[in-house]
Amino acid sequence: MYNVYLGEEVPFLRIKTTVKNERRLLVVKDSYADCFIPFLTQHYSEIDVISPELIEGSVRDFIDLNDYEQTLFLFGIENLSREGMLSALKK
Repeated sequence: MYNVYLGEEVPFLRIKTTVKNERRLLVVKDSYADCFIPFLTQHYSEIDVISPELIEGSVRDFIDLNDYEQTLFLFGIENLSREGMLSALKK
């Protein structure tokens, strides 16, 4: 039901906006966060979105953590409490 906001679930999504502030945000999320992310687009020039449950391999294959000023972890409580949900971030 959250696909209406960002489209089909993918492991990595890069959103480029028209904001000219050179601020970059990393969002680590589940599908619950999809409805919130559009509200962030007015504050950042680029938002990278990682879905740990969909990543095969290492998160480092997609991003360099030093590229971001801020990181937002946004999950529904049911998914956050699932064992292994954030294990992809350790790789």
